[in-house]
Amino acid sequence: HGHGHSHGHGHSHGHGGHHHGTDVMSISVTHRGGMNYDALSQFLGKHLQEHGDDILRMKGIVATNTGAGQIPRAALYEKLCFQGIHGSFEGDVIGTYAAEEALESRIVFIGRDLDAEALQNGFLACAE
Repeated sequence: HGHGHSHGHGHSHGHGGHHHGTDVMSISVTHRGGMNYDALSQFLGKHLQEHGDDILRMKGIVATNTGAGQIPRAALYEKLCFQGIHGSFEGDVIGTYAAEEALESRIVFIGRDLDAEALQNGFLACAE
């Protein structure tokens, strides 16, 4: 499915300066299911370390089993809400999913010259 960006992936990053113009884009990725917390944390940390200057902001709510909250049964997933600005990110558990509630994990990246395919593949690789 096309993401409407057609810059040949030769990646010449000589755009001259840091102007916030038409080169700012957003990428949203949704997964209908749970995410592996450790894999997700590792992916986001690595990506921010390598591309932190290009990522202006990221935010999302993911279904994950962090173990941080009070989980009545192991089958229940928590709703982890997180946000990041440039090189850092933080998250908080904002609730749990009911047994009959559909799991959904979604993340949005806002930045310059983002590699939509790499972000989508990296996020989806953290799915359980």
